[in-house]
Amino acid sequence: MIPDVNNIVYASDLQPGSRPAFRMAVRLALSNNARLLFITVIEDSNEYAKRRVSLAVTDKMLKEMETESMDRLQSKMINRLERFIEEEMEQGIEFPQGKPELHVIEGTHAGQAIVGFADRVDADLIVMGKRRKHGMDKLLVGSVANKVLKSSHIPVLMVPLR
Repeated sequence: MIPDVNNIVYASDLQPGSRPAFRMAVRLALSNNARLLFITVIEDSNEYAKRRVSLAVTDKMLKEMETESMDRLQSKMINRLERFIEEEMEQGIEFPQGKPELHVIEGTHAGQAIVGFADRVDADLIVMGKRRKHGMDKLLVGSVANKVLKSSHIPVLMVPLR
């Protein structure tokens, strides 16, 4: 028996060339009458950078700076996501489960954050792009995609990107 696909998570870094994966996620959502959840992960600052900044400011100031910066970044990412969807969606297309949901989440490791999010929303499929690079990268899938493939217990569809 072929499993139902009711919830699709489309994970993207919004880099140039990622639209073929978005188009595939939209097609799959429409053909399966599925809910589409669009996610991008903002990785936490690294500890070295935090320690350097903490030498110049108090812990309270650092926390306020981090919160303000994250709020600005999330707002900017949501605007980019909305523009991305608006530019890619054909006029008149209606999603049976409503407009794709936009989620910007924070995480230490993007791969783990994507799999964790997919688990929380009871996803049936994760769709993401796979970039081909040079040298050893031709043999390996990118680190985020690789982490998702290795740790996900639900199907992952990798769409080749240029």
